[in-house]
Amino acid sequence: GISKMIKSVLGALILLFFFAFAGPMVAQTSASLPAGLVSWWPGDQAPPLFEEPFDSIDPVKWTTFGSGPVQIQAGKLFVQSAISGTTQTTGIVTIQTYSGDFDAEVEFSEFLYDIPGSHGFVALTLMVQSTLAPLSNIITFERRIIAGNQQISTDFVRNGAHAIYGDSYPGNSGQLRLRRTGSTVTLLYRTSAGVEYVPLKSGTWLTDPVRFFLFARNDNFGGRVSGKFDNFRDVPR
Repeated sequence: GISKMIKSVLGALILLFFFAFAGPMVAQTSASLPAGLVSWWPGDQAPPLFEEPFDSIDPVKWTTFGSGPVQIQAGKLFVQSAISGTTQTTGIVTIQTYSGDFDAEVEFSEFLYDIPGSHGFVALTLMVQSTLAPLSNIITFERRIIAGNQQISTDFVRNGAHAIYGDSYPGNSGQLRLRRTGSTVTLLYRTSAGVEYVPLKSGTWLTDPVRFFLFARNDNFGGRVSGKFDNFRDVPR
């Protein structure tokens, strides 16, 4: 069930933290967009798979996890990690699974953190996960701080192989966009709706059905991190 899956994923995220230090980090580098990806707004648009303005947390659509607060504040989803226990990373996950192509976009804001001790890691995260092989096929896409570095970062995990990329990003708000066409996934970000997207990573992933997660992540290291998400949607295409 979803509860068992969430427990497994939280364990996997702790492993991803160690790969973040040991993996092949590509700092302040952006990948190129796939050839032919010219316009996000063609004339004929497929109906969106999902659109969530976060006026409420619909229990038909979402399941919460973690021991920190998850609530709606002024029309936005507020998430905050707990600072003790074994379920500190806190957020929501879609109940429904999604197949085929998608173009997921979400706004984040008010990224705040307090990191005690020596681990130096917290993040505000959008994650997509295969439902067929959930522990070995995950993409995290996040605003994070790690060892003092402020970043937009991804851990692009396919069949257990990690590819970690990060761009310097000092801002506390912005937008994340994760697009899948066939088996190609492209990750982009920007500081606000009025500027162009910056490509971070594009590569081959999977065509498996997926679930989406939005959460405040500290991997049970005791760092307090919080932020807000809004306007999670499948961009018309």
